[in-house]
Amino acid sequence: MILNGWKEIASYLRSSVRTVQRWEKMGMPVIRPVEGSHGSVIAYSQQLDSWLSRSGCGARKDSAPAPDHKVLQALMQAQALVQKIRETRIQMGDCILGLQAELSSLKENVTRMKMAGDQFLGLGLLPPSPTDLRVVLPARQRRRA
Repeated sequence: MILNGWKEIASYLRSSVRTVQRWEKMGMPVIRPVEGSHGSVIAYSQQLDSWLSRSGCGARKDSAPAPDHKVLQALMQAQALVQKIRETRIQMGDCILGLQAELSSLKENVTRMKMAGDQFLGLGLLPPSPTDLRVVLPARQRRRA
């Protein structure tokens, strides 16, 4: 197949016009109908394919290259980690809700205890102090202790 002009050549090679013009300087086979002309060029697709396979400058991008095994493995690990992060977020949310409920319950208990203490004070009743709770030991036992 004959390709006329830089745009057709670039399209065939699936590269930019500027890239294929640089490849010309690296030996890519193009024909200039008018010697020394910088305008028009033609190329044969078979020659371009052959040159690409020899030079390694670029490859026709007809199909995507086979993905590297290590890259696939890394992607799979990343997906597993993302899933684990999602699960952990859900668990953390449940823990936070449980802690909030427990905190609320503790606040209610503290409020009830304060109210009970106020009632003791209002009635003139004081809760026993630690010194009031001493056990009175018989005289013999006090000497040993």
